[in-house]
Amino acid sequence: MMKRERSDRNGLPALRLRDADAGEMGEQGRLIVGRSADDAMVASLELDCCEGTLLGRVVRIAGIGALFTLPEQRGRRYGAALVATVLDRARHDGFHLALLFSDIGADYFTRLGFTPLPGEEASCVTELPAPWPGEPPWVGGADPPLGVPGLRTAEPGDIDAIVRLHEGFETSAAFRLMRSRRSWDQLLPRAEAGRPPPQSGERAIWMIDDRAGPVAYAILQEQGAALRWLEHGARPGGDGRVSDLFWAAIATARKHGLSRLEGWSLPRGAAGETLYPIARRARQSPLLMGRALHPDISLTGLRDAGAAAPDGVRPRPFREAACGPRRSPFPAPLAASPATRRRRSCRHRSSRRCARPALSAT
Repeated sequence: MMKRERSDRNGLPALRLRDADAGEMGEQGRLIVGRSADDAMVASLELDCCEGTLLGRVVRIAGIGALFTLPEQRGRRYGAALVATVLDRARHDGFHLALLFSDIGADYFTRLGFTPLPGEEASCVTELPAPWPGEPPWVGGADPPLGVPGLRTAEPGDIDAIVRLHEGFETSAAFRLMRSRRSWDQLLPRAEAGRPPPQSGERAIWMIDDRAGPVAYAILQEQGAALRWLEHGARPGGDGRVSDLFWAAIATARKHGLSRLEGWSLPRGAAGETLYPIARRARQSPLLMGRALHPDISLTGLRDAGAAAPDGVRPRPFREAACGPRRSPFPAPLAASPATRRRRSCRHRSSRRCARPALSAT
């Protein structure tokens, strides 16, 4: 006879967290495992901790990501129970806000107390029937990056300059994430002797220097038929150099045969000018959702103000949407058979052989 499982006051099954992860939630990139009443691993998620600003106030944020339930345990609300249990502990440890990205819409997480946060996504085609009036002549040249003085690909030693540009850019935004140094270090690949060049799909960070040093940066990533503009930043008064980065991205996308440039925050042009025909709409997927964990925090004002949700490269758990078919984080015997792992490895090696050269600013 199956052991009857206790439920909490919300009708969710009672879970306990793995002992190693049951302490203070101050670490980053932690895997939290939920165990059922019979001590079986049933679900997991990744938790990241960071700070941010919400309507001028510094807040501690618990980032939820990579929610996974073992296939044979689905339908028993273990995923919902794990999220609720982790958030109860985060609230106890002094966190103000929880964030997650959902690629399954809002309904599931709305039932867990989350609410969608406002934001937009933007897209443009890289080729127009006729040249756009504001397109610089060098965009159609044989080697477009040479038309941007100071343009180069970022190096590991540039991380401090990029952090300064990011932290000083759009400081008046209603909602911003503050990355930890650990998160920043993950953006730039470590310089290793003999390391092969980045493959298609990895991030490229472009920078523009002037006499005073780095003035602007942009982070891009090739994704299917599109070049993703992940984020950008600049010194005060550096909007024109961000426009140069945008045009360099358009030229590079054309060179690589990519038909679209898209992202959450494409540049709007200096002094309110129309930089390029860009279509903008409310962000649909992945959907950023938040839940207040502190009585003094309210997301109502943020929604009413129409303030944009934070854009750019996500902290570690945000890189995967919060739910859906994911690779199992559990030990290999629970995740896949050896034959399955061999097939995946073969597909991975094949995709790397066929990848296009990495994006470069030089």
